[in-house]
Amino acid sequence: MMSVDSRTAAKFITVVAVVVGHITSAAEPQITIVNDGKPKAVLVLPVRPTESAQLAAFELQHHVKLLTGAVLPIVSEVDAASARTLGIFIGDTKAAQRKNFDSSGLKPQEFVCAATPTGVYLTGHDEQEFQRVVYDMEHFAANTNWPGYWHSRGSCDAVYEFLEELCGVRWLDATDTGTYVPETKTLSVSTAYLRRSPTFEYRCTDTWALPETYVADDTMWPPGSDGMKDYLTVAYPAIAERYNDPSQSTVAMRFQVRAFLYRHRAGGRKMICNHAFYGYYGRFWQKPENNPETFVERRPDYFAHGYKGQPPQLCYTSPALIAQVIKDTREYYEGKVDHVDLRTGSWLTPPNPFAVELMDNEKVCRCEQCQAQIQTDRSSLGFSSGEASDYWFGFVNRVAEDLAATHPDRVLMTLAYARHAEPPSFPLQSNVVVQFCFSVHGLFNYEEYANELKWLHEWAADAHNRNQKVYLWLYYCSPRQFAPGQIFPPYFAHTIDRQMKLFAQLGYDGMFHCGFGPAVDSYVSWELMDDATQNVDTLLDEYFTGLYSESAQPMKQMYLEIERAYAGHPGRFLHGRKIGWREKSWQVIGNRVVVDRLNALFAEAVAMAETDRTRRNLELFRLGTLKNIHRNRE
Repeated sequence: MMSVDSRTAAKFITVVAVVVGHITSAAEPQITIVNDGKPKAVLVLPVRPTESAQLAAFELQHHVKLLTGAVLPIVSEVDAASARTLGIFIGDTKAAQRKNFDSSGLKPQEFVCAATPTGVYLTGHDEQEFQRVVYDMEHFAANTNWPGYWHSRGSCDAVYEFLEELCGVRWLDATDTGTYVPETKTLSVSTAYLRRSPTFEYRCTDTWALPETYVADDTMWPPGSDGMKDYLTVAYPAIAERYNDPSQSTVAMRFQVRAFLYRHRAGGRKMICNHAFYGYYGRFWQKPENNPETFVERRPDYFAHGYKGQPPQLCYTSPALIAQVIKDTREYYEGKVDHVDLRTGSWLTPPNPFAVELMDNEKVCRCEQCQAQIQTDRSSLGFSSGEASDYWFGFVNRVAEDLAATHPDRVLMTLAYARHAEPPSFPLQSNVVVQFCFSVHGLFNYEEYANELKWLHEWAADAHNRNQKVYLWLYYCSPRQFAPGQIFPPYFAHTIDRQMKLFAQLGYDGMFHCGFGPAVDSYVSWELMDDATQNVDTLLDEYFTGLYSESAQPMKQMYLEIERAYAGHPGRFLHGRKIGWREKSWQVIGNRVVVDRLNALFAEAVAMAETDRTRRNLELFRLGTLKNIHRNRE
């Protein structure tokens, strides 16, 4: 039996699958799942299957039908004993336990995909939730009881590994035509043993709570614009045709995108950090109209001094404030308060660590104690500087030290962001988890990049020295946020590849993406978060071949030329003067020569298209990206 412990080592299987539609390898025995359109296997679930195992079985059944037209029966393990056919065992079945392929010896997020001549075993750690899952790919709004975004979904991950590595399926984008399936009447796979976990344990975008908003990042249009509406009509016609009720269409979109995110192993260990003190205004400054019961008392001593009206920050040297934050932290871990009591976002719910982060502005309390801790000579460093690092992390250390005294197994999470992006001049408490905001990573030759790269290394070294986790906040929204719908496409897949490999090398444990996309870069990012050892050019070949088939070559060339144009003009300066992103996009990067070249490549791709699917995907690119380029060049 072939033993493959990393996805990279199994890539040769994938290449064969993409080319011929199913595995054919003379070196390994073949396991036939479907022969000439007829099922030769059954999907076997434990007697009491988890929600993850149920969803995994439905997903495998759905994709095998797309691959071959055959429907594999789903049966309980007690009913499978008499079946004289190959068993594909999903979840912690008794059969998997007998073969030592169950989850008992696996690490968190690790899974096993074992294909043997006597059975296929697909398992991993699952959340212990057992409600009946409803799965309907024709009527997405009917779906219920899918496992949560932050739930352990090891059985699902094992099935997705099987579909990708042994069947050649690719989930390229979340649209109706975004899945590549190598159709074949006979599906045979090689014997294989794949056991692994994702490179990064935390894999998240800012759309995790509302997955239907994910599709807005696929294009260059702002959400809600006419251009976006035109794109959505072509991208999701089934939803538009089936649901007249907007609430139902939203639910349907949510499940369609959620399926896409799960197939890319989105989620993992929940480690969200955000600006957590806005709720203090409704608790300690003024009784709010909504949820007035959360108001505790007026405590102006908690807030920044020296401002008229409502202060923009808190006073982070206030002993009373520090005592209150310590109390909140302890009570959160003791289950006495939740995000409603604390007036934070719903992200601050277990198992998420308690997170502290000041308001998203550059104001500072003007009291003498606070001002004494602010450095005043760091503004030249740009958006990310260290002028408030000692000030902020001094406060964090005070809270963390007291937390450790009563809850030694708990951590305090915070950002390294903007004015406190630099590591402080003193050691952090061992129970502090930092998420470094790598704010210019998408503008990879930007003037501030070298400085932030230095801190990227320093934060990783700091976490290693403290034997602590360390995470990232990445800004795929930049530079889009500076001129929404008005910029040249900021493609940078090869830089994403270099950086993901660097993040893994330095020991970062995961990342949150502020914004995501466009679609090509999203695909590359999901794949590298899952396995950072993959080759980016192979991923790009998968994307363009899988989405555009006979038109892949000019479409990939178009991507590379857009990426080269964007990467070739770093920074925000033109002839020595600072300029905005809209001006730079169309006077410098997307000039007439570049756009004419893109038009020629797209025309070549259209002329080469032979199938309705290819033509439709080309139309999606035209509506989502090329049309926006033309509008801005006019």
